Amino acid sequence: MRHRIRNRNLWAVELALWGLTIMNGAGGEAIMPQEPYRSWGSHVLPARPLVLWHYTDLTDARLTLGRKFIRLRTDPLNDEQQKIGLMNKQGWAAYARAASLFVKRFPFEEGATYPDYGCNVECFTAGSFIEIESLSPLRRLEPEETVEHVERWTLFPNFDAGATEDSLAAALDVVFAVESEPPAVAGG
Repeated sequence: MRHRIRNRNLWAVELALWGLTIMNGAGGEAIMPQEPYRSWGSHVLPARPLVLWHYTDLTDARLTLGRKFIRLRTDPLNDEQQKIGLMNKQGWAAYARAASLFVKRFPFEEGATYPDYGCNVECFTAGSFIEIESLSPLRRLEPEETVEHVERWTLFPNFDAGATEDSLAAALDVVFAVESEPPAVAGG
């Protein structure tokens, strides 16, 4: 998915592209990777910003902050808005529903300034509705300049996340190993 914008004004503007993907949320969950866990003795500097909105409720049962993943589930009986964002250096977010996994990959630019206190990925839900949003770095566009933000989408069938964070990690390892294999050549 290629998001592109051109500045048609007579003046420069600062902006970020926002790739908003709306998913059928009935029974699904968004998955955002955490930075790899490291012990205090080996790494003492911060790893990433976690961004909250005024209506973000960290006690909400739809939200799970794990060691490996942040997960946001839909609940058709809960219409309260919930949103969370982060700087995601791993460049992917996913959505699991039934036995399918949708993976959205997007670039991360080290040292760039991202909107919303440094977010390049955000997830929002209310009821059975969920969004997975990727954001480009902020850019200053002069008149007639164009900027792009590219996402790579992949859908995997027969996905089983299991019940634990470790089983989810193992299932994602299999998916990402398959995704990185070269495509089979027809006829041999």
